[in-house]
Amino acid sequence: MNKYIDLVRPYTMVGGSGLVALWNQVKILDDNEIPGSLVECGVWKGGCAALMGLSHEKKTRTIHLFDSFEGLPLADLEKDGEQAVRESGTCRATIDDAKEAMKVAGYPDSLICYHAGWFKDTVPIAETGPIALLRLDGDWYDSTLICLQHLYPLLSVGGFLVIDDYDHWPGCRRAVDEYFGSDFPRMINCSQWHHTGDNYQPKTFVKD
Repeated sequence: MNKYIDLVRPYTMVGGSGLVALWNQVKILDDNEIPGSLVECGVWKGGCAALMGLSHEKKTRTIHLFDSFEGLPLADLEKDGEQAVRESGTCRATIDDAKEAMKVAGYPDSLICYHAGWFKDTVPIAETGPIALLRLDGDWYDSTLICLQHLYPLLSVGGFLVIDDYDHWPGCRRAVDEYFGSDFPRMINCSQWHHTGDNYQPKTFVKD
């Protein structure tokens, strides 16, 4: 596992704990034969998607990658806060960066779908089919909410929902809290899988 994490590090900003957890989540999905594709919304250079591909040894799942490839959209001051507005336009990477990461992973091109554009334009019309793992890294309120509204209903029972910025950006947390209300999926503790010394990790939920 560690050698594969080292392979994808140039293509991701996610820390060691998050990467170890992601690796294990894909293994659990495969071991339990949870049906569906692997989906990431907010790809940057493709490191997490590449790691999912490396962890999925059978190479039979479709991987869907959603990103503007133009950086973060403009944040909403009221929903996301001043710092988010200042960060708008950052985290820019190209679709070629993501393709390079997937090439490093050796994942079949025929099983990779790139959805380039703003989430509001690409997510509602995407045809992903059932989803086994839904990884959201859209940072802002609107980006997170639209992904939950259109993609979470497609998550298979036993599938994982990973929210990268729930504990980091207030808009992301607000979108998740509003979407689920009092009916949150079960949260799991991923610390059992890593000993990296990296305390920050995405929030992970499982759909029962």
